[in-house]
Amino acid sequence: MRRRTNNAKGNNKKAGRRQRVPRNIPSIPKEITVTMRHVSTFKLSGASSSITKRFASNSVYRPEVSGGNAAAPFLEYQSLFAFFRVISYHYKVSWSNLEAFSVSTFAINSTEDPSVSATILNAVGDLSQTRDLSAKGGMDRASVQRGYRVQEIVGRKAQVMSADNYQGTMTAGFEANPQDVTWLGIGATSISGSNLTNGVEVIVYIDYVVKLYSRHLLYQGEQP
Repeated sequence: MRRRTNNAKGNNKKAGRRQRVPRNIPSIPKEITVTMRHVSTFKLSGASSSITKRFASNSVYRPEVSGGNAAAPFLEYQSLFAFFRVISYHYKVSWSNLEAFSVSTFAINSTEDPSVSATILNAVGDLSQTRDLSAKGGMDRASVQRGYRVQEIVGRKAQVMSADNYQGTMTAGFEANPQDVTWLGIGATSISGSNLTNGVEVIVYIDYVVKLYSRHLLYQGEQP
């Protein structure tokens, strides 16, 4: 007959033994590339025959110059990384004319401030799109969508991909974030020269491909 042994003592020792936490738990990479989105709805209206709203096409901290929120999900990464660099962006714009006359709408990509009329006049070729809309009640709606790499707007790949003036910080204000801004201008112009009193309704979707890097240390003793 087999002799039974009492394992209670051994089991108690195992139960009281501290469990080791593996040191090779996967951590957050030092840099990652993600997609962020900004959505804006607004009306182009006022005592002017031509109105433009500006967006920063290489900033996800605050894409709208006049305020607004960061592109989503920027805030979720803000405490993890020090810098961002926008690699490319894609936008879709929809216009709806509320006026009793025809208007010309446009989307302009430039390194210059698109609120300056000279920039609008000089924006030609693949860096701008235009659509003419009939008076309200007619063919009064249109949409365009297009994507660019930031280096296409600037014209210098090496500078965009490495220079500090094209990187943004995760905590700085818009004016220096990044130092050199590329622009997306969304606007409308009255063909007859009348003021846009009722205006043009607009919705804009901008999807940014963003590199986040220089990750903050997550715990004491972590190697940078």
